[in-house]
Amino acid sequence: MKKIKLFSILALLFMAATGAVAQTETLLTTITATGKEQANYSTANVATVSFSYTAEGSSAYLANWGWWGYGWSASVNAAEGYTITKCIFYDDQNRTATDSETPFVVETTEEDKTPKVNGTPILAWTSKGIKKIEVYGYENPTTVNVTGVTLSETAASLTVGGETLTLTATVAPDDATDKTVTWTSSDPTVATVANGVVTAVAAGTATITATATNGTDDTTDDKTATCTITVTDPDQEAADAVLALFDALPAADAVTLDNKKAIEAARAAYETLTADQKALVTPEDLAKLTAAEAALAALETTGVENVQGNVKNVKTMVNGQLLILRDGKIFNAQGAQVR
Repeated sequence: MKKIKLFSILALLFMAATGAVAQTETLLTTITATGKEQANYSTANVATVSFSYTAEGSSAYLANWGWWGYGWSASVNAAEGYTITKCIFYDDQNRTATDSETPFVVETTEEDKTPKVNGTPILAWTSKGIKKIEVYGYENPTTVNVTGVTLSETAASLTVGGETLTLTATVAPDDATDKTVTWTSSDPTVATVANGVVTAVAAGTATITATATNGTDDTTDDKTATCTITVTDPDQEAADAVLALFDALPAADAVTLDNKKAIEAARAAYETLTADQKALVTPEDLAKLTAAEAALAALETTGVENVQGNVKNVKTMVNGQLLILRDGKIFNAQGAQVR
């Protein structure tokens, strides 16, 4: 009766749990005793059989393993790259015994002439030795490690507002056993990544890394590729351009008629901003422009170049707001100082 191995049951349970594909058992090779020397036999580097003889007698010199006498064993081992699942031993009269549990050994002792497989008696042979052994099993799956990974882009630009970019990772070689790739972002506040899809979040720079892991937790054989993502904010850029014009304006008490074009250009640029872009300009920034406009309006009204300390109670309208220049200072209609 064929024995069922505990480790085989555990292996089946493991494969069921992990989804691994079970290997198909096939006849790998048949090893036949063909010479007088009882030593090692092998076939096509698939399996080997080793014979040992301890009793006195002539069986070590005859064609079959274990011919005549007792106290011999024949053990079968798989060559590298193969797994043995069972062995069928044939004696000189074609009687068989099947061993489905490692180690695959048939043996007798000088005291007990009954051949045994792993210590369990098999057919009560009046045997003149083992003539051949059929070896069953399968070739182990070949693992091909990843040698590198590349990305479809190494640098790219995105804009704030949810713009995305899909990166494609190519794993080498093509026949790599496990092409699993994981994705990470150096700064998720700037750009996030999921399955290669990069999404812009805020202005800045982030590095997207694709890692080929060989499907293991061992990081020593990981291969990586990176893409630098630059995220820009068009609204902030537009606001910053206007703020640069504001910063270039002189203080109100230093305004001259020569500053007219710069002041008007700053106002025109500000008015072209969208509502979202204007929201990025602070009231303090805008106050500098307003003060410069008031000073310019006073100069144009009085014709005086230096308004500070020379002109009192000059009234003018700037963008619909009444401003009063008094002793070099600017006040609104309610008397509150503007600049």
